[in-house]
Amino acid sequence: MVPPLRVPPLNLNLIPELVTANTSQNPFAVAAATHPAMIGPADAEKIAVPYILLASQEEAPETVQAFDERLSVPHRVETFGDQVHGWMAARADLSDSWVREEDLRGYWTVLRFWGEH
Repeated sequence: MVPPLRVPPLNLNLIPELVTANTSQNPFAVAAATHPAMIGPADAEKIAVPYILLASQEEAPETVQAFDERLSVPHRVETFGDQVHGWMAARADLSDSWVREEDLRGYWTVLRFWGEH
């Protein structure tokens, strides 16, 4: 039986805690972040499950790189350098064929990673 998930009050800075809990309490086998806000490279060291991060043009490249370098679990980090923050969510302009193509590529990238892990 899976223990109940105890989620702290929603604070975007705390979301990494959901995948960094000790393995006896962590209900996740794999995790993803797309166009994440407030990337904390130090949080990468605490992540205990395979992790994929897809950044947009609006995430600082040096912060994304520092996060990537600190991950010790199987991972993939990729920047979609011509996409806005939110391109895989509400800010995607799906009437633009290139944005739509990159949106789909992002989802397929996450699904393939999850399937591998």
